[in-house]
Amino acid sequence: MKCPIRILHAFGDEEVDWQKSFQFLENIENPDADLIIRKQGNHRLMKPRDLTLLTYTIQNLLDQIEATPKL
Repeated sequence: MKCPIRILHAFGDEEVDWQKSFQFLENIENPDADLIIRKQGNHRLMKPRDLTLLTYTIQNLLDQIEATPKL
């Protein structure tokens, strides 16, 4: 994948262990990949603070893509 990658994961996720996201990140060759771990939150990340983080992350990616020169 050549696009920027952001993985958001809650430390307290009871369905998927956060270490799985870390392993996934280690296997991504793209240097523009980040893992963001929320100390609070659950698998769905649906609390207002989680949604704010998700919104900020998506907006940041959109801004980054729009600023990338087109070939």
